[in-house]
Amino acid sequence: MSRADAESVIRTMTKYPDFFIDVMMRDELGMDEPGETWDHVKSGAICFTSFLVNGSVPLLGFVAFIPFDFDDSTLFYISIGLTACTLFTLGAVKSRFTTKSWWASGLEILVMGALTASVAYLIGWIVEVIVNPDPDSSHRFL
Repeated sequence: MSRADAESVIRTMTKYPDFFIDVMMRDELGMDEPGETWDHVKSGAICFTSFLVNGSVPLLGFVAFIPFDFDDSTLFYISIGLTACTLFTLGAVKSRFTTKSWWASGLEILVMGALTASVAYLIGWIVEVIVNPDPDSSHRFL
């Protein structure tokens, strides 16, 4: 399509915002708008179950490896590894609903999850230092 024709098509499409948004969602992002038949209860149940299952993974690193008698630092790093694998897997699965490749989507979710987890850990550490200013505390920065 020539540039002039493309500009004409875009000008025409922008006259109809709902149509334009639908086309952009479908063609640019590869996403379809949920229909009127979308079950919000089912969506909520899926979201809750996903949160429950995937949110328990960081704890799994501590609970599942208790019999091995690892120290706290080792359990912490196991938990980080399990969480990173889960985040990447979630991103790869997410790519089925978008136009991104599985590895780019997996990497995106892994990086965003790592950043948010780091901020949460840092905030927890700062709160601990404020609440327990004892320099001999055994729970210093791992």
